Amino acid sequence: MAESPRASFNAHAPQRELGLAAARAAVLERVAAHVAAHPPRRGRLNQAAWPGAAAPPVLAEDVRADRDYPPFARALRDGYALRAADAATPAATLRCLGQVRAGAASGLRVEPGSCVEIMTGAALPEGADAVVMIEKTARTGADVTLAVAVKLGDAVAPRGSDTPTGGVVAAAGRRLDFAARAALAAVGCLTPEVLLPPRVAILTTGDELVAPGARPGPFQIRDANLPALAALVRRAGGDPVLELVLPDDAAALGAAVDRAEADLLLLSGGASVGAHDLVAPLLAARRAEVVFDAVRVRPGRPVWFGELGGRCFFALPGNPLGSMLGFLLFVQPALALLAGLAPEALPPPFLLARLGFDHRAAPLPLTVFRPARLLAAGGLEPLLEDIPCHSSADLAAAAAADCFWAAPELAAELPVGSLVGVVLK
Repeated sequence: MAESPRASFNAHAPQRELGLAAARAAVLERVAAHVAAHPPRRGRLNQAAWPGAAAPPVLAEDVRADRDYPPFARALRDGYALRAADAATPAATLRCLGQVRAGAASGLRVEPGSCVEIMTGAALPEGADAVVMIEKTARTGADVTLAVAVKLGDAVAPRGSDTPTGGVVAAAGRRLDFAARAALAAVGCLTPEVLLPPRVAILTTGDELVAPGARPGPFQIRDANLPALAALVRRAGGDPVLELVLPDDAAALGAAVDRAEADLLLLSGGASVGAHDLVAPLLAARRAEVVFDAVRVRPGRPVWFGELGGRCFFALPGNPLGSMLGFLLFVQPALALLAGLAPEALPPPFLLARLGFDHRAAPLPLTVFRPARLLAAGGLEPLLEDIPCHSSADLAAAAAADCFWAAPELAAELPVGSLVGVVLK
């Protein structure tokens, strides 16, 4: 029989352990309530100066059209502008009066029995009410013979059909992604009001840690979690305002937590219950509201979440893969909510892919994540390639992977072709 998760956790039982789905739901509910009570800060964004490398900010205002879009009836295809009444049946022959290009006025008027050559995006000349594609015509000199019948409005975008004057082109509450930036550029909005990115304090702890540029002692390691978490925070749209590596010293950690001016506290290391794990006593001393103190996942089971001093906090395990997974599963959606996205606007936590290999393992009462690589395999359905991983500190395996796939609780055998959940890196 599989060992009880509560009884197997470093010889101590977590007090508020949750399964994966329940933990994620608890994060979304609590952070959404926090945002309702503490709305994000606002500011103006200079689009021209924004590099766009991180997750884009969320619009704080509706951006509206300054005129009709399109501002004139325009052709959707290269072809001939004509009167639909003259082309109700195939084989009609019309006299071409000239040509109109995008951005130019033709000065021409389409009279009965005539047409005007037109380019995609050009304004429909006066008198025309439809466009026939050039591929559906044959031309001899000025005579254009149609191979198809044409209906009123064919291949024409009427004035204001995309967005009328005053219509919303990008709504408040959505990220200012590339499509929204295009919409704002089209209406001349260069400095929209946005919700400022959440400020994140990242604190990693461990006497064994030294900076990446330092020479480690015989029993020390270079800190890998701080650069990884800082990169993840920036990618998720957060602003790392404090990045510290601290020893296993309760006073130093407490002082750093107390002085951190941030919307989110992100701790890494010391989240378990060993003699030198500082998170539990730190939170107890400051009367933190703990929502959960463990999640039934591997790696990364000792994950804490709650509120401390009016700020949301996460405490992630010190093992690098567990820290990464904890961020992807819980911190990333929390940052999206703190940035101003509504819960219903969040992307799904998992994609689906099929195993390209047989999986066999001892059944555990945990959702077990393993690094993998997605392959197209010549088809549209993604296939997973296994990446050998020796431990939750195997950074080479993590670097070689582009995702983590999830073996469900108590899963012992999953044959090749099994459909599983995937978390993208």
